[in-house]
Amino acid sequence: MSRSVLAWALLAAGVTSAAPVLGPGQYVTPDVVAEGQAQARAAGSADGFLVAWQAGVGRNARVRAARVGLDGHSLDASGFTVAEGLGGRFEPAVAFGHGHYLVVWSDLRAGAHAVYGARVSLQGAVLDPGGVILSTTPGAR
Repeated sequence: MSRSVLAWALLAAGVTSAAPVLGPGQYVTPDVVAEGQAQARAAGSADGFLVAWQAGVGRNARVRAARVGLDGHSLDASGFTVAEGLGGRFEPAVAFGHGHYLVVWSDLRAGAHAVYGARVSLQGAVLDPGGVILSTTPGAR
């Protein structure tokens, strides 16, 4: 796990010299650094970014997210949960389009991998609590 998930995520999202210089130790969610942040992914809009990551491991893994302003500051110091529940939620990805973010993940709630997704508003509201199933194709991830 990188100590600078925010810096990595912004670079992965294509932010270049127009972004503030971010250093090690700056977390997306400074209020909850102990939860663990793995497999972070980011998407950008004209208003900022949404960074989504896997928090926890195994059957307790969940997908969490936080918004980041264009100035590089976290807008959600504690983050928010996009998906959780028995079976685990893994390998999130995030995209932006038509005024919403879409967070997708591999989900084991039924015992086999399936792909679920949830829309997140620019204000950080999860619009599809629990997620919507997108694929149950064997081997979907």
